[in-house]
Amino acid sequence: MLVRDRETGETQPISKGGFGGDDGVVFTVDEIFSDTRFLYRRYYWNYGPDCYYIYDSQLGGNICVSSDDYGELCDLGNERYLWCETNIGLGSGLYLIDMGALAAGSKDAKRTLFNWGSEYSGDILHLSSDRRFVYVELYRYSDDTRNRGVYDTETGEQLAFFELPFSNDHTITGHFQGTD
Repeated sequence: MLVRDRETGETQPISKGGFGGDDGVVFTVDEIFSDTRFLYRRYYWNYGPDCYYIYDSQLGGNICVSSDDYGELCDLGNERYLWCETNIGLGSGLYLIDMGALAAGSKDAKRTLFNWGSEYSGDILHLSSDRRFVYVELYRYSDDTRNRGVYDTETGEQLAFFELPFSNDHTITGHFQGTD
């Protein structure tokens, strides 16, 4: 991925794809925060994880905000983003980044809301319409079960956790009753 300085016209590479994928690496700019900072995604056309980065020309580099095989980055509004990240063998969790706090240099700009440890991988399924709750599907490696967790987006408090029932053809036969 290349960026061009508007004033000088100079172009410089800021990211490159790794080995893998049949159809190559794709970069998309998802959100422009300012003239010097934007959020972009890197992924393989038919393979591999979505990785999200913030490029900041004033810092002269990228800030990795999500690098995993699961989940999408959720926009909570007010320059705040939520995502699940899974690092096989190292653990997985629910994370929040506050771009305003990051710009101000706060150490709490990127924080862990909930840590499932190395037993689970997570995938965000739904964000409530008021953006207060996130619904996460969790896969437990030890017994191949799928679970659902509901978490508060401010505090990371786990509000619900249960196993999803499956029929023989692996379609969901149960449902979650509640609001939004």
